[in-house]
Amino acid sequence: MEKWFEASAAYLCRKRIPAIIVVLLATAAAATGLRNLAIDTSTESFLRAGDPVLERYEEFRDQFGRDDVIIVSVTPDELFTLASLTELKKLHDSLASGVPSLAGITSM
Repeated sequence: MEKWFEASAAYLCRKRIPAIIVVLLATAAAATGLRNLAIDTSTESFLRAGDPVLERYEEFRDQFGRDDVIIVSVTPDELFTLASLTELKKLHDSLASGVPSLAGITSM
């Protein structure tokens, strides 16, 4: 096996220009499909169709509405200072009063 790797490395060193061209062509061919690439992170995508858990989840969603979660991250220079905690309280109050149908805020 070791001799095969040595022979392959030696061959690629001798034929480096064609090897580079092959790698570039393979990369270009693979890149053509990137515009069709989609990432689905929905809850439904992790379960099989007909799964009892998925069916209960869909019933729950139909009865209670959407289940969107939004995460807001704040990174102050110093977290446990009066100024930072006051700003965090203002953010909580602003979200609570400005976002309709907000179910709750979880912090620290």
